[in-house]
Amino acid sequence: MSATVREAFNDYKEQGNILDCNVININLYKKSKRIEVSLESNIQIDLEETYVFENYLKHKFDVEKAITYVKIVGALR
Repeated sequence: MSATVREAFNDYKEQGNILDCNVININLYKKSKRIEVSLESNIQIDLEETYVFENYLKHKFDVEKAITYVKIVGALR
C-alpha cells in the first residue's frame, strides 16, 4: 500500500488535491542536488499545486531542483 502525500510529508501545510495523491517513488540525488517524486492520482492536479509542492521539496531537502511526476489513473482515462 502506498502512502499519500499527506502521510509521507506530514509537515506539508498547503491544501489541495495533491495531498491525496499516492507516493509511488522518491529519488534523491545528492551529487546533482535533485529530488524526483512520482505520484499517482485519479484527478487532475493543478500546475500551481505542483509548483508549490516542488518549492516545498527544494527547501525541505536542500536541493536545487525538484521534479514531480503525476500519473493520472482511473477516472480520466
